[in-house]
Amino acid sequence: MGHQSLLVVGRKRSQGQDNVVGLVPERFSHAWFPYQLIVELERRSGIQAMGYWMFKQWWGNSHKRWDIVHFHNVHSSYFDLGVLPEIARTIPIVQTLHDCWQFTGHCASPKECQRWRAGCGDCPNLSAYPAIQADRTRFNWHRKQRIYLRAKPVLVTPSEWLRSLVQQSLLKHLRCELIHNGVDIQRFRQSDRRGVQQKLGLPVEKKVLLYVANGGLKVALNRDPELALNSLRRLVVDSGRSDVILVAVGGQAGLPQDLAPHVIQRDFLRDGVESYYQAADVYLHPTRADNFSLAILEAMACGLPVVTTDVGGCGEQVLDGQTGYVVSMGDVEAFAKATARLLDGESETMGKKAAERAKAEFSLSKMAVNYLALYQELIAEA
Repeated sequence: MGHQSLLVVGRKRSQGQDNVVGLVPERFSHAWFPYQLIVELERRSGIQAMGYWMFKQWWGNSHKRWDIVHFHNVHSSYFDLGVLPEIARTIPIVQTLHDCWQFTGHCASPKECQRWRAGCGDCPNLSAYPAIQADRTRFNWHRKQRIYLRAKPVLVTPSEWLRSLVQQSLLKHLRCELIHNGVDIQRFRQSDRRGVQQKLGLPVEKKVLLYVANGGLKVALNRDPELALNSLRRLVVDSGRSDVILVAVGGQAGLPQDLAPHVIQRDFLRDGVESYYQAADVYLHPTRADNFSLAILEAMACGLPVVTTDVGGCGEQVLDGQTGYVVSMGDVEAFAKATARLLDGESETMGKKAAERAKAEFSLSKMAVNYLALYQELIAEA
């Protein structure tokens, strides 16, 4: 859109991009061992996002006058949260929350735990991502409260679900806007399903269920592959259907003997995943925790109806009975029935509505326009 931007990230994986700066020291450089020491201290002490000097050092050496600093995920061992008030003194700050970490004592997804409402402490699950060994959750919670009271960033959440939690948390005094995630609808779009199936080597005589996750059908963070597999068993083993295949993209996993003939597994793809959405009939998104899933948006943009679980913002993305179905978490019977209904005649109509909704509400360009409007407002106020 014609504006200059710079990405300052933990680990830079791209090559030759001048607009991306990586903060984590290169392996075995003079700064690598001090960095590793802080990572280990964080894990053992339980005190998070403290002591990482890299961003503050880069900021001090950066002489460009930026109009906006927009923070995203800062809990991956590369950022000191205490820097926020210092930056906020001179430049407007926006922070998009992609999970709950900003208002908990250590975890990104508290699930049923409610201790984040009143200060954490006595944490029942220190192993939850990002894991710690010592329970310093009350210290972390109060430190975040002090930092955000001073910094006062404008918060953004991609889902109404997460915004409602923010309004009950230590961040409730801050302005919080809703801006949905977006996807590239030029890349993720409908195509000739059978033709794409042939190119990918998928059986064109089958109806294709798609499951996409980092790790595939292995037990994954917050995903529920067991729900997908148990639902498939209801469809093809218990009901005797022979016209269904599950394609799992993202990795290889061991499969139960009775389901192995009905599953095709493909490794993780950095590019080209849109072809699998275009080849499928229904997208399955069983999950235990989610904010506003990009995978759901990608599937919808490619004209797929979605079956998902009623957690986080999934029910905001998938309109139950219109662009797919939303069922209770872990409900195998409901998940299988919803999938069968789509396979037996509803997939085309709902898939068309899903594509229309993605194009109208969840495009990358619309997300950019909404963020730019917020930036311009804050710059004018400053």
